[in-house]
Amino acid sequence: MFEIKEFYNIICTKENVNTIADFATASMGESTKQSKQSALAVLNQIISHHIEKQKKKDQAKADGAKTGDEDDDDMIVQQTSDDETNDDLEASNPSSTIA
Repeated sequence: MFEIKEFYNIICTKENVNTIADFATASMGESTKQSKQSALAVLNQIISHHIEKQKKKDQAKADGAKTGDEDDDDMIVQQTSDDETNDDLEASNPSSTIA
C-alpha cells in the first residue's frame, strides 16, 4: 500500500488518518480487538514512513552541505565511444599511424 504514491497520499490525508485513529481508539463495543490492531498497525506504518522520509531529507541536506550543494542537474557526464577511446590510446602511442 505504501509503495504506490497515489494510494499513500490518499491514506495520509488528514481526514483518513483521523478515521484510522478513530478505529484504533474506539471503545470495545464499537470495534473488535483485531480492527484496533489493524488500525494501529497502519498508523505505525504511516509514522515510520514519515520518519524515514525526514531522515532521508536531512541526510540529503547534510550531504549537500558537505559537497558544496552540488545538484545532480549540475553534474557533467562525459561519455566516449569505444572508437574514441581506441583513437586516444593510439594517439598517445608515438609509433601509431594516428600519431
